[in-house]
Amino acid sequence: MRRAASPATPRSDTAAGPARPASASINRATSVDEGARRLADDLRRVPGIERYTTVRLADLERSGPRPLQAIWRAARNEVGQRTEQLTVGELLDRYEGRTQA
Repeated sequence: MRRAASPATPRSDTAAGPARPASASINRATSVDEGARRLADDLRRVPGIERYTTVRLADLERSGPRPLQAIWRAARNEVGQRTEQLTVGELLDRYEGRTQA
């Protein structure tokens, strides 16, 4: 007699697909400061982000790896004008360890 197959168990934290970045929820109702904090939080989660600390946020779309491009695209319309000339490192330093009040 044949047993029914059990449902597949995810084998990693990415098995269900990539997590939605917090910067994806930035909209017109989000303050620029809060949006920049979310962007910094998302960038901090990217493995190897320290290699990109000298890259300007505005240049990420052309020169950054796909995860950085996606994070920047999600945030740029709402926080871009005020933050696009900052480097990744400057943004991370400015919003280091800040939490929502």
